[in-house]
This record gives sequence, C-alpha cells and structure tokens, in this order.
Amino acid sequence: MRPWKSDEELFAAAERELFTCVVGDVMDKIRLTHQYLPPAIRPLREDMMLLGRAMPVLSGDVFEESVEGSANALSAKPFGLMLEALDDLRHNEIYVNTGSSPRNAMWER
Repeated sequence: MRPWKSDEELFAAAERELFTCVVGDVMDKIRLTHQYLPPAIRPLREDMMLLGRAMPVLSGDVFEESVEGSANALSAKPFGLMLEALDDLRHNEIYVNTGSSPRNAMWER
C-alpha cells in the first residue's frame, strides 16, 4: 500500500523530506544516470522549486509562422502542436521543452 493517497500528498512529502542529493544518489543506485536536466536549466530565483511529473516536449526552430506545401503537415499549422501540448497539461505536470536553440525558453506551470 502506498503511504500517500494523492499526487498532492506525494509531492508534499517529497518537498518536505527529499533534496536533490538524495534523489541523485537513489537514481545512481538504480542506474538512472542520464535523467538530470542540464546545469544551464536553473530557477529564476534561489528560493524557487518545481516538483511534479514532467511533460517532455521536443521542439525545433521555426522561422515562419506557417509553411504551405510542405511534406510535413505540422509546418502548415502555426506553432505546430505546442498549443495543444500546453492545453493538455494537467495539474502537477511540468512542461519541459527541449530541442530548439537556447535563444528561447518555454515553461508552463
């Protein structure tokens, strides 16, 4: 039986009881050694923290709002699937976007 009844209880316990080094040590022990975000991804302030389930999204640089006649059907759609992904975001999910150039950053809570 789980010691928590909801995601809210799970995340509250994690926030209260865990810290990065402990999580890192446990992940290393179970051979999850490539699941960390790169060090360049940091909070805006030292007192900020996000805790939740990741919604990873792969994006790419686009230089026109839409491209008609492309073999890729998403090219004709402004913003591709980004807005659908944001609309699909659930409570306690964190939108993690990667793949495009580091000139921009997108996150949603």
